[in-house]
Amino acid sequence: MNANNEAPRIALFSSALFSEYQFYGFFEGWRYDPDPSSLKKILEGSYLAFVAVDDSKKRIVGFITCISDGVLSCFIPLLEVLPEYRCRGLARALIERLLTSLQDFYMVDLTCDEEMVSFYERFGFHKGRSMLRRHFLASPRSPGI
Repeated sequence: MNANNEAPRIALFSSALFSEYQFYGFFEGWRYDPDPSSLKKILEGSYLAFVAVDDSKKRIVGFITCISDGVLSCFIPLLEVLPEYRCRGLARALIERLLTSLQDFYMVDLTCDEEMVSFYERFGFHKGRSMLRRHFLASPRSPGI
């Protein structure tokens, strides 16, 4: 909660919001995390992106992104909430807002770590198979680039 004892609000991402609010501390435990300018490009390039905002601290405290063909399929690559804002329903609020916006799409997919499966099952996702390929040297912050 913020200083006024209000829950962070959920808003559609905008570049203006990004420049007005602090945006740091995400990607806990990631091998290479995007710097703020790369993160802004990710959000701007998304089909849809929602953010959780703590207005009293002028800080973005969570976000979710979706990439899509705009017709049939969507993929949710990122759902992040800052550690100090977890267990307050923000991830649930972010995914519910996104899924409401995507209700007319045939397929909405994501991949997640095993410990997150039960979280996503609550929203109608089913465990399946996926194939992954990572290019760690292609990361914007990787050594040598």
